[in-house]
Amino acid sequence: MDSSFSKLVFPVLFSVLFTMALLYANFILPGIIHNALMKFFPDIYQWYTVPEDVRLLYQFAMIIGLLAFILSIVFIILGFMARWTKFGLIGVLTLYLPVFSGFASTMFLFAGLGVLRYIWYPITRIFGGYAGVLSIGYSLLILPLLIVSFPFLVSDLLQITVQATITALGVMVFVIIFIGFIILTVSVATWLYYRLSSAGIIKQGIYRYSRHPQYLGLLLWCYSLLHLYSIPGSFAHTPPPALPYLILLFTIIGIALVEEQRLIERYGDEYTNYRKQTPFLIPLPKVVKNFILWIPRRVIGKDLPETRIEVIKVITVYLLILALLSMPFDLLMLGHAQ
Repeated sequence: MDSSFSKLVFPVLFSVLFTMALLYANFILPGIIHNALMKFFPDIYQWYTVPEDVRLLYQFAMIIGLLAFILSIVFIILGFMARWTKFGLIGVLTLYLPVFSGFASTMFLFAGLGVLRYIWYPITRIFGGYAGVLSIGYSLLILPLLIVSFPFLVSDLLQITVQATITALGVMVFVIIFIGFIILTVSVATWLYYRLSSAGIIKQGIYRYSRHPQYLGLLLWCYSLLHLYSIPGSFAHTPPPALPYLILLFTIIGIALVEEQRLIERYGDEYTNYRKQTPFLIPLPKVVKNFILWIPRRVIGKDLPETRIEVIKVITVYLLILALLSMPFDLLMLGHAQ
């Protein structure tokens, strides 16, 4: 009993500290970094009045942003083609990093923490402004939040007001953050506990209900972070950058599928049986599961991809379909915001 307790202490403490660090990074650190960066990347009203040294700093930051963008793409490709999944995860998280710039309220887009937006600069330079291409997918991504917020949206005899909507969405965003952090904490603690015990495939605890609970917690956290971008305003404001989240979502799903191929090679039928019995991310009704699997069944002729090329095909088709379905509604929202 003492041995089991001692093995449990380190995983629990580590996972709690890890979650606290994420909370700090989510709510406190952006403001500190923004204030520090404002000394080097100040708000600008007219570019021609900017001192030469500040202008050079911005130009240097743009070059660094371009390099970060290129490395992100290279890392994502390596994550799939070379099965270096950790590189793929680093790449897609780097590509998602500029979402934190949404917490910087400045006139100049790249001032302070907004300097992170230079990572997206190649995309916006080619396809247009930040409010356009980067908002692709938002009208679909907001749907789950609206659905779970619906009970709170009803006010004044079922007349939904803008303020009620903002309040409800804000409450649900923080609920999702809390759920995401709980899942991350529990999954990290479980993973560490059984890894230290050399248990092979982890099937206990939260891993009985999700094959990838750590990725689930990460996706929930990033989803809530995306919506924190727009909560202080209303639907009249510019939609937040949803396209980077769609890329993050399907890249992480793809990385998880590639990791499963490696686990099947290592553990054989043991992991294959575990995969059949345990949901990918969350338990779903059979109708919903069949609806989701309709695309891979049409694209590769099976429920789950078995090679890296099949993984890339499936997640690419999913990404394109969701982006195309969302674009007409995104344009309407963008037109309303303007």
